[in-house]
This record gives sequence, C-alpha cells and structure tokens, in this order.
Amino acid sequence: DIWAEYETVSKDHSWQLVIGGYGEDYEKVLAYAKSLKLSRCTFIGKVENPITLYQRASIYMLTSHYEGYPMTILEAMQNGCVPIAYDTFTPIHDMIDDGQSGVIIPPYRKKDYVNALLSLTENKERRIQMANNAYHKVKQDNSVETIGQQWIQFFNHIF
Repeated sequence: DIWAEYETVSKDHSWQLVIGGYGEDYEKVLAYAKSLKLSRCTFIGKVENPITLYQRASIYMLTSHYEGYPMTILEAMQNGCVPIAYDTFTPIHDMIDDGQSGVIIPPYRKKDYVNALLSLTENKERRIQMANNAYHKVKQDNSVETIGQQWIQFFNHIF
C-alpha cells in the first residue's frame, strides 16, 4: 500500500522497490502486489546473501507489526541504507535516532510513511547524511567496547 501510494505521488520514477524473502504467504503477497498494479516493484524470493542487496540499496523499509530485535535494520545501516520503520517494537528507539540515522513512523500511519519515503528520495543530500549517520551509529553502538561496557555495567548491577 505504501509503495502504491509512493508510485502515485512521486515525480521521480527512477526508484525501484525490491522485496527479498519468502514464506507461507508469498503467493498471497505476490497476488496482492499484482492487484495494486505496481510498476516499479520486483520480488526476488529467497536471498542467499542479502549483503549485495543492502550495498545496492539506499533506503531500507521495515513495515512489520512486531519485531523482536530486527538484525536486518542493523545490516542495512551497516551498509549505508537509511531505515524507515514503524514504531511497533521497543528496540527501534535503540537502533534508530529518528531524523538522524533513520526515520521512525508512528504505527500504521501510511501517509507519514509515504511522506518520509518521498523526503528521502527527493533530497539526496539529506539521504546521504542520514546514511552516513546510520553507518556510524551502528558501528559505534555495536562495537566490542560499547557492548562490553554494557555487560560490565549489567554484571556490576546484579552482583
């Protein structure tokens, strides 16, 4: 739905949505996408190595209703993708600095999601700055030193 709206309102027709993955609803999702008559959407199915996809991408869209701690966001950020995600799971605020290293959208506000996507696709400088911020944030927040210090603080707290 978000991409269908994006295709309708975007003036830049160079952007392509690439969807990787599969599951029990794969055929249903394909049929739904076909019913929306999406012109710039490709389903690639099972992906053995997503790194090459992240490296070719600029934006990573996560629209899940719930995630535990989605490693795919960290992988995308590590490869310079700007993440856009719904605020439907607590760890998202640990992963993304809203407006700096990605965009956090209030739950199910599709129009806000489309607007964030438009903003990133229409403003290359902002997108590049956020991609750089995302890369540095994931590198800093997940370094051995940072994680090690958190474990030390945890152990000091419980003992």
